[in-house]
Amino acid sequence: MTTMTILPQLSNYRTILLATPIIVGAGVYVYRCYFANKHPKFSPADPIQLKSKAISLKDKGNDLFRQKKFLEAIKLYSEAIEICPQKQTMEIAKFYQNRAACYEQLKDFDMVIKDAGKAIELNPKYTRAFVRRARAFESSNRLEEAIYDYYTASSINEFKDSDMMNLFSDCLDKYSHNESMKIIKKRRKITFQKYMFKRLLDQFNRDPLRQRKKEILNDYENSIDKLLNDDDEEKLSQDDLMIKALIEMIIGKQNEGVLKLNKIIESSEDIEYKVYALVKLAESAVENNKLEDSNNFLDEAEKLDPKNPNIFMIRSQVLLLSRKYDESLKELSKTIELDPDYLSPIAQQLFIRYQQSLILNNSEEKSKVLKEFDEYAEKYSDNNEILLLYFQVLINENDMEKSEKIIIKAIENNSEDPNLYAYRATIYIGSDRFEYAKELLDKALKTDSRCSLAYEILSDFYSRFGNFDLSLDYLDKAINNSTTFNDIKNFIIKKMSIVIQLKSLSV
Repeated sequence: MTTMTILPQLSNYRTILLATPIIVGAGVYVYRCYFANKHPKFSPADPIQLKSKAISLKDKGNDLFRQKKFLEAIKLYSEAIEICPQKQTMEIAKFYQNRAACYEQLKDFDMVIKDAGKAIELNPKYTRAFVRRARAFESSNRLEEAIYDYYTASSINEFKDSDMMNLFSDCLDKYSHNESMKIIKKRRKITFQKYMFKRLLDQFNRDPLRQRKKEILNDYENSIDKLLNDDDEEKLSQDDLMIKALIEMIIGKQNEGVLKLNKIIESSEDIEYKVYALVKLAESAVENNKLEDSNNFLDEAEKLDPKNPNIFMIRSQVLLLSRKYDESLKELSKTIELDPDYLSPIAQQLFIRYQQSLILNNSEEKSKVLKEFDEYAEKYSDNNEILLLYFQVLINENDMEKSEKIIIKAIENNSEDPNLYAYRATIYIGSDRFEYAKELLDKALKTDSRCSLAYEILSDFYSRFGNFDLSLDYLDKAINNSTTFNDIKNFIIKKMSIVIQLKSLSV
């Protein structure tokens, strides 16, 4: 390379070198002027004043937020984040959380999740940020993540904040409902076990479907399969349409069942059928905690037939859920007065009185109720509703010997019900006789391989001993084998609760 070719290049470098001090000097001058105008009271190196200015910006941002000037507030929060000394993590966490609040108002949930997440990184105990991120997850239909954030926020407050717990509970309920619906929709064929149908048969004393139900039981598998899976519903009799509606409402096809019941209410000329349909709608509303709807259905039914005991039976359940024990007992008394042979309200009355005695710590009343329960269980030993309620009471009283006698009698009454073997297994688990419990659970599953209660008890058993993988596996089996929508939903809630706790322990 010649000297002539090098010189122009050196000349360029010289120009750059000569110009650099001027450029740098100008940059410093411009920066100082800008900084002096924007932050005139302190130098860039003063962390105390930087923090003070950042807080001032946050306060101004809060004023703008209250004025619903969210974009302007975001700018101030962003500036506060930028200038605040990095060591001031708690303050910066607030700035991010406040900016997330603005994004929430603008429905930019991705940014809410991002900013609330940053706030949580800086302050892992920041409950407000957890709740805000949870809401954003929920709005984005990322319910599992929302549930975990609500749970974490609640746990930070040691589960003492009822509002926060309600948010967690509501989100968990929404998630379990959605997941249950997905499972129900995937099932190509509707099935309904015989022992469950029998339970449906024995529910009410005044039942216009009783005769038809007995006919179905005579050839159950064929009759129920045809009834549930035949799409040509125009050919169905009023009885079969009603039965199909009742089963659909149990297994998660709520809308279809409600439509059929409303069709019967509108078209039937038989008051007994109308009232029965209204009572079943009321019962369904109770199960979904829609107590006002339930009362409306019952009021309508009572206008049609003021002496129907089923109306007062269901109304007692509404009052019980509202913790109005005395009023619930009065409704049950009306039921018994209208139909003295109706054993279900008698059993329910005893059970409520027992619960009341515990709440009021009334040992005298409790002893009286236990004695009456014992008498009724002996007198009506063929009635499994009385026996099973008494069984629950005895388990609560830790009277394992008597509870086993009661459940054995219930099994003798209905050996086709796998749940009864599972109930008996709980006695042995409670007394650490696991081999006997396992035999009974195997018996339950042999009686019906879809016995979700047996799978649930096995799940609880393995969870108790810390084998959570096996516990979750059995819960999956319970979910996949459950017939009723509510059972599926409850098992999903249970599974999610275990998953959340495991996740929180691993953090």
